[in-house]
Amino acid sequence: KLSLQRWLNLCQEIGGKLGFRVGNTGAIDLADILETVPSLRIHKGLRGDSLSFLGMVGKHVKIMINGNPIAGRISGEYDLTRIKLNNVEKIEIIKGPSSSLHGSDAMAGVINIVTKWENESGGVFGWQSFTNNKNSSYGQLTQHFSRSQVDISANYQKSSGYRIDDEKGLYKSPRTDERTAQVQWGTDTDSQRISVIGSYQARYIRNTDYLSTGAVFQRRNRVQHTQLILQDDIVIDDQTIVRLKGEYTGWVDKFHNDQVGSDALDKFEKTEQFDKNLGAELTHLFDFHQVVVGIEKTSSEFSSDRLDSADDYHRERYAAYLQDRWHLNKLLITGGIRQEGDSQFGDHLSHKLALEWAFNVSTKLTLSESRGYRAPDFKELYMEFINSSVGYQVEGNENLEPELSTYHSLEFSHVNKGFITNLRLFQNRAKNLISFEIVPESIGTDRTIYRYENIYRAIYKGAEIEFNYRFTLPLALSLAHSYIEARSEETNAYLSNRPLNSTKVSLQYFPAQNFSLILSFNHYAKRAYYDDIGTIFWEDPYTLGRFAATYHYSDRIQFQLGVKNIFDSGDSVHLPIEPRNGYIGIKLVI
Repeated sequence: KLSLQRWLNLCQEIGGKLGFRVGNTGAIDLADILETVPSLRIHKGLRGDSLSFLGMVGKHVKIMINGNPIAGRISGEYDLTRIKLNNVEKIEIIKGPSSSLHGSDAMAGVINIVTKWENESGGVFGWQSFTNNKNSSYGQLTQHFSRSQVDISANYQKSSGYRIDDEKGLYKSPRTDERTAQVQWGTDTDSQRISVIGSYQARYIRNTDYLSTGAVFQRRNRVQHTQLILQDDIVIDDQTIVRLKGEYTGWVDKFHNDQVGSDALDKFEKTEQFDKNLGAELTHLFDFHQVVVGIEKTSSEFSSDRLDSADDYHRERYAAYLQDRWHLNKLLITGGIRQEGDSQFGDHLSHKLALEWAFNVSTKLTLSESRGYRAPDFKELYMEFINSSVGYQVEGNENLEPELSTYHSLEFSHVNKGFITNLRLFQNRAKNLISFEIVPESIGTDRTIYRYENIYRAIYKGAEIEFNYRFTLPLALSLAHSYIEARSEETNAYLSNRPLNSTKVSLQYFPAQNFSLILSFNHYAKRAYYDDIGTIFWEDPYTLGRFAATYHYSDRIQFQLGVKNIFDSGDSVHLPIEPRNGYIGIKLVI
């Protein structure tokens, strides 16, 4: 009988995920580590760090924890800084649409965070202090029993925010206070693993808006995120494994907007979303191919004071999927199909086909085609938000249609001793893309009205090349370059805020067994923007640099030192990146 761990590794391989371990990367949160991935770019905003992937924005990327989607998108985006890495083992990434396995939202790709299970009983405690008035601390306790273990972890972070005051204007990031707690329980036998993971996070976000009219507003958000995951992996025999899973996710955002010195424009709004997911998956190994078949059911409840109705909104989704990987001598054929039924948008069929030819044990060529799908979210459908202090209004649109994409790629990879080369050519055509459109009748009135519409088709195409080399000396080098052209298919105009070229370099040096140094640079070329009358202009290139050093004083004490945004890049309008800052930290193992 195959071991359970062997089967779990096989399931990961069938899923088509390429993963990398967090290790001593010097990264603090998910945004830090994803910044090093080719074709992926991190964006700073008032509600945290979001991303774009292969030229597409973050709402087209599905982010999961242990294979379960997380909730809490703000305007379609996740805040990546809320996911800390002290309890993360590795990150798995799928580039390109993956709706055939993962359903809605996976139009550009999938990012899966795999949590860490400690091997021995004990505890880990850490503290970090930054020069920009930010402090972070965490702790984890692990207790092993004969067949099971319990991990309890907590994280606290407080930041006073930062400001950028330049010739373009003034940008002030919010002040944040964040608390996270997580409990993991797992039990193992030779043929079964049962795990339960529960987490809770509370974030308090505050900022002050100074308007040109002289009015001052104190803006506060209290965001709570709760997640409970239950999973049971059962090895039936040496050819079959069954995975049963259930998930509950709750997300609550309480927004206060308080006008200083007046109550006229004060506002309180509460937004809630609760998701329940049940699934079953069977993996079977034949002589020449592996088959994965599964079913899922997702129920979502949504309510908000920002919607055009006082009623709660409900959505049901059902899905069945199948993926097969055939080994025919040197050819590997992967085919996947998913039928998804949505109570609002009916049935949708997604598929994937990939052909991988292995020239030898070190060289392969892969040709793939896949379809992406994203259903409009509740806010896009039903929102009615009025900002009286600034003078605009956002409306939902119940007639929206799902966004769709078709992806083609050609990939080449070669491994030669310590040298790894990867080359990817891709094209992704998307239609029914949802964006804001000004309602013509509101132009020139006291309040400009924006409405969500399926307003454009776009094509994203480009190439990326990546080199990784581990020298015989304690030195590792990673070099990647991406060219991504994102254009509207109707007008052929460049989509805004997408660098055409980006280059990423990472150097890791281990001068001693207990000492490591990491230096990374991310250079982004010019980006297109448009003024109020549609005239294009280009923002200058910029470079981000990060340095991290880790010293193991002993098996139980570790010191950390680092600098982020070495070149102090950024501006107050189009690039509100946190100014250069350093940090020190300590990690204790008991």
